[in-house]
Amino acid sequence: MFMRKIEIITKKDWHFTGFDGVRLPIELPHTWNAKDGQDGGNDYKRGTCIYDCIVDKPEFTEDERVYLQFHGVNASAKIKFNDVVVATHDGGYSTFRVDVTDVIKDTNEIIVEVDNSVNDRVYPQKADFTFYGGLYRDVEFLIVNKEHFDLSYYGGQGLAYTTEVNGNDAKIHVNAYTNELSKMSHLVPHIELFDADGRLVTEADGESVTFDVQNVHLWDGIVDPYLYVLKASLIENEVVLDEVSVNCGVRTFKVDPKEGFYLNGRKYPLHGVSRHQDYKGIGNAITKEEHDRDMELIKEVGANTNAVECIYGFFIVIRIPVDSGTRIPFEQRGIVDIEFFHVANRGHADCTKNVQMIQPSVSIGQVIVNKFAKQII
Repeated sequence: MFMRKIEIITKKDWHFTGFDGVRLPIELPHTWNAKDGQDGGNDYKRGTCIYDCIVDKPEFTEDERVYLQFHGVNASAKIKFNDVVVATHDGGYSTFRVDVTDVIKDTNEIIVEVDNSVNDRVYPQKADFTFYGGLYRDVEFLIVNKEHFDLSYYGGQGLAYTTEVNGNDAKIHVNAYTNELSKMSHLVPHIELFDADGRLVTEADGESVTFDVQNVHLWDGIVDPYLYVLKASLIENEVVLDEVSVNCGVRTFKVDPKEGFYLNGRKYPLHGVSRHQDYKGIGNAITKEEHDRDMELIKEVGANTNAVECIYGFFIVIRIPVDSGTRIPFEQRGIVDIEFFHVANRGHADCTKNVQMIQPSVSIGQVIVNKFAKQII
């Protein structure tokens, strides 16, 4: 059985070259706006800065591929790996990856040019919060079998689902996305649904399957945040080549302009917080410790919702998606997590295109409960 392996690139061996041209040792996560982005002057530094790191080659076999994985670089990035430009990326709040197997050496130099300057490519560009520049989430090597679930599909793992509820029963529609080599090898995903206790509920083979679940157990907010688990596997000659899994919350929701929010057919008043991913003196370069502290505070005040948005005249300027690792505690604790993307703001066509590429299921005015309406994880 082949297993995906993640090797976090050391957080302490990075260097940062800022606007003054001075190269300094730093530790990730990092932003260059930790102080000037919080003084209220709206004159924080925006432009291009450089991060660099020397890293050894991770262990992998000839049947595996090595991806360089970034969980958050704000707002645009150019990635050089051993002096080769291997990727560019627009969008500061989503995971992206690049296959570096063919250019990797025993010792490797990673250079990341990060740009948070004003532009017409990346949302947001206008809001009441700071567009922190920096390499502010983890950087990793992700090592997978050469035949694997698609890692280039919108920064996800290659598994998506939607749900329909009809009375006591539900349909769970699942799509699995595989890389080209898997398709050439005629590998068909095997998809399983497990209950919260790990018992198999149902299974099927195919890139697109629908599970009929009788007497479904609904995800019901803080009252009962029940989660199924979807697992997809690529199997050849009884050997598992790749495997991914996601939590699966089955629920219905709607928003009525007069009556408010409904969850699973009943009124569900939302009492919550407007959480930003920044701390005083740290900016948005926060660690798991700060994320966990926020989760405990949300729990302490008795909130059932996390939502962030505000209005500018006739523009609705909406906030950014949270780190995927932060979203998991929300769903496990029954927190309704409402996330939006900027598809208004300045109206640049290139910005809108990039938003659609980053999270194709999220657009202005859509409410996303616990998981995206069409979830790409």
